[in-house]
Amino acid sequence: MKRIMFFLFAVFFFVVSARGAAFAAAEGEPQVSASAAILIEETTGRVVWAKKPEARRFPASMTKMMTAVLALENMRQDSPVAMSETAAGTESSNIGIAPLEQLTMINMVTGMMLVSDNAAAVALAEHMDGSVAAFARRMNEKAKEIGCTDTNFANPNGLPDIHHYSTAADMAKIARYCMQNPVFRDIVSTESAPV
Repeated sequence: MKRIMFFLFAVFFFVVSARGAAFAAAEGEPQVSASAAILIEETTGRVVWAKKPEARRFPASMTKMMTAVLALENMRQDSPVAMSETAAGTESSNIGIAPLEQLTMINMVTGMMLVSDNAAAVALAEHMDGSVAAFARRMNEKAKEIGCTDTNFANPNGLPDIHHYSTAADMAKIARYCMQNPVFRDIVSTESAPV
């Protein structure tokens, strides 16, 4: 069965069946309060519906999709990742990892994704590339590889930065790419997990 991915740039994305999409189409234009949004077919990436898909916006915590998939692609799941003093001092650190405490990569990614932990994203970035700036370069290279044309990441967590932006079209490409990774899919379909 074909599935489509509905991505609201402001907050979230989710996958629905083609039958659900046909029902939505029969009901008329989607009523979306987000300033930019896109609906794509999951397997092909074909755009089904869009609202200002090329408008540049601040991606906020959706940034963590890229951080997660890069960790999953470049690290072993059982690799220990330490929480540096710098990472621990990042605002909105919700999983409560103390400075110098370690978690496995998979637990760090899971915690980051489930509670949008900004410190975990910094710890992963530092572990992979030594610094947030170096990791941001890796993120931007991957975004271009995926086909993004108007995205620039300045950090791994989506905290405000004037040089940190994307579009609904680009974020849909990133989300579609991430959802092809079975471990990423498992993590984002998880409601809760011990970290």
